[in-house]
Amino acid sequence: MGAALATPTRFLEANIGVVDEVLSPLSPTELITFSSIGTCFAITSYNHSRSTLRSARCGIKWCYKHGIRTSIQYFGIQLAKRLPWTRTKIDEDAKQRTDDMIFQMDTEWSDLLDPSTRLPENRHHCLPANKTSTSELLTLLKKWSKLESSRWNQGQASGAIYHGDSKLLEFLGQVYGLFTVANPLHPDLFPYVRKMEGEIVAMMISLFHGKVKNSQCHDTGGTDKKDAKEDSTTPECCGTLTSGGTESILLACKAYRDRAKDLYGITCPEIVAPTTIHAAFEKAAHYFGMKLIHVEIDEKTSVVNVDDVRRAINRNTVLIAGSAPNFPHGVIDPIEQLAKLAHENNIGFHSDCCLG
Repeated sequence: MGAALATPTRFLEANIGVVDEVLSPLSPTELITFSSIGTCFAITSYNHSRSTLRSARCGIKWCYKHGIRTSIQYFGIQLAKRLPWTRTKIDEDAKQRTDDMIFQMDTEWSDLLDPSTRLPENRHHCLPANKTSTSELLTLLKKWSKLESSRWNQGQASGAIYHGDSKLLEFLGQVYGLFTVANPLHPDLFPYVRKMEGEIVAMMISLFHGKVKNSQCHDTGGTDKKDAKEDSTTPECCGTLTSGGTESILLACKAYRDRAKDLYGITCPEIVAPTTIHAAFEKAAHYFGMKLIHVEIDEKTSVVNVDDVRRAINRNTVLIAGSAPNFPHGVIDPIEQLAKLAHENNIGFHSDCCLG
């Protein structure tokens, strides 16, 4: 470091006369002005160069995360979107889609929505000045609920509603009402909520032939004695209740990411899954800094090929995922073969029952 600084110093000492001769025509005010401008220019250039290098580094990391093919497609699309003709077409298409959505809401939903809700006085964008009684509010909500259920209750919905039995729905409503304020975060106040969660998880583990610590369930999902003997070597299983499918997928991906980092030091985790996998895997990859590797499906069967999944595995793969059934086609992936492949490579496996 000392030698590096000494060289410029000797250079200035040897050429100090030349510097004085060049700057001698300038007044002190001009020297200060030019020095200030030069300093500002140097700082601006440095910051710009640093920002450019940082952007280039982020771009390289993004390309590595998503792959060369995806990166080329992405940057090509972004470049095309900046062209004036393309930008105009995109804006026109967006406006057309917005108009179509508004038209659909005004026509197709007209028989579903209460006409009175369209009146300006019944549209609330802030807290109303006058309160509404509980009886009035309950009457209104019952009316809306009846109107909403008029379609799916007649079998006009594909997905979204999985059980429309009125007695079951009434029972569930009573159960939810009993535990409205219960919070599993405080088992000291709500011990029975934790009890119910633990027993539900244990029941599901039993159905899938797992082993629960201190379990008194001898008939594990209807297995015979031979299966029960094999289950004795099965590791203990655990689980948790979630708010729905998306949260379940998020927690599973996070668990496999953390496991791989703790056991194998993997810092760039990857998920290998068919293109038909649920969109929540995209969300999980985005949230938890993971790379989602999509494997194409067979055009005729809509099922992923196990050999293609095998070729997509690398040292950063922490999870293989499949669907039973998948979201777009309702087709079941080869779950057993995918699970065996994951087991052979000591990689986590997640089977998603997608009923979207």
